[in-house]
Amino acid sequence: MKILYISSSVGLGHVTRDYRLGMELKRRGHSITWITSGVALEYLKSKGESLHPVSGELKSLGDQFEKFFKMGRLAPGAKDLIALYRAVSYNRKKISEIEFDSFDAVISDEGWEILGRSAPKMFFITDFESFSGRFGTVGNYLLNRLNGWYQGSMARNTANYYVGLVPPASKSFRYFGQLFTHEGNYPVSGDRDYALITFGGTRAALDIAEKIRNAGINAIFQSPYSGEKWHDPLPMMADASVVICMAGYGTLLEISIMKKRAIINMPFNDFEQEANAKIFDGRKGYRVIYMNQDHDYRKLIEEVKSEVPDPPAFKDAASDLANDIEAAAKR
Repeated sequence: MKILYISSSVGLGHVTRDYRLGMELKRRGHSITWITSGVALEYLKSKGESLHPVSGELKSLGDQFEKFFKMGRLAPGAKDLIALYRAVSYNRKKISEIEFDSFDAVISDEGWEILGRSAPKMFFITDFESFSGRFGTVGNYLLNRLNGWYQGSMARNTANYYVGLVPPASKSFRYFGQLFTHEGNYPVSGDRDYALITFGGTRAALDIAEKIRNAGINAIFQSPYSGEKWHDPLPMMADASVVICMAGYGTLLEISIMKKRAIINMPFNDFEQEANAKIFDGRKGYRVIYMNQDHDYRKLIEEVKSEVPDPPAFKDAASDLANDIEAAAKR
């Protein structure tokens, strides 16, 4: 099959799991052309992947979404929402010029720019079922409208896949488990005397990272904006005694698989990250904290280092998703 794969440019959790599924599909003889932007685009460039020319013209939604975070809280202002809407509209117009009919299948991992567009075989991947948050009467009204559009748009797809950290409540999704990240292979875990500070592909927590570094904690900082080897964080993560991270999809999978102790920072009012973090709350080897509060990271590090980590178990569904996409595309 000739596949067009559109990966969200928000953070690195989407593109790293998409790369895992893409490698499985390529292993079966299918060709993939990618569309994304921002740090996700830089990640795929580092892997030597085939990129659609439109990728270089798109605006990074991740850059827009980062502006929603203020002092550890998800609190978008009117200007932030308008800027995001304009970026999505711009990207949607650019991508609309592509002839989807020239591809045998189109896969979208939360590609909001094409959600609702018709294609012969359209497959949608997500790790959340609906938008939520605490935004007051007007904000919640807009969320309800947004959820109506979301559900109606997904109904037009050939198949919708849920890959969240817990099974979905809705039966409208096909669910086989999670999508592991990168190549799907993880190094043997070590235990060197340093903390790894990694906040994925976002600038939203760079101020927290700086506070931790200034506290005199022996730490390595891994980020697309720090010059470290951010394309392949797994070796640094494997050898860390503790990981200080946000509650993003990819990082939580990685710390679980490698059984790393972690201090998980979740932005207040970020419904996705709050839901992800709850799975780790109360487990040995983990502390779940809000980013908008002050914390004694030195004390938290010592606490988790004294515990044997007990992470939740996850299943790599890359093979099952590839099987299902192949079968549906033939119908």
